[in-house]
Amino acid sequence: MTFIDFFAGIGGFRRGMELTGHQCIGFCEVDKFALASYTAMHLMTDADREKIAALPKNKRPAEAGKEEYRHGEWYAKDVKRIFAEDIPRADCWCFGFPC
Repeated sequence: MTFIDFFAGIGGFRRGMELTGHQCIGFCEVDKFALASYTAMHLMTDADREKIAALPKNKRPAEAGKEEYRHGEWYAKDVKRIFAEDIPRADCWCFGFPC
């Protein structure tokens, strides 16, 4: 089953869904620090992590938020600015709490 991770935070729903064999095809998260963590934990390669680690700590969240580290996975920053036709087809939508 495919799913989209809305209000993703650092990816708790994603982790659980992937552990049960489901495939994430995209996510939505507005917080820049949560986005950086989510990207680092779920999408970056080891080479990406090495590149980020070489940067000063105050530059890492902005760098991790760049599209190149998502490797083509669908992303939306703000759920309030998404149109239905922009969302890829998925079998399930997950929504993080408390958002």
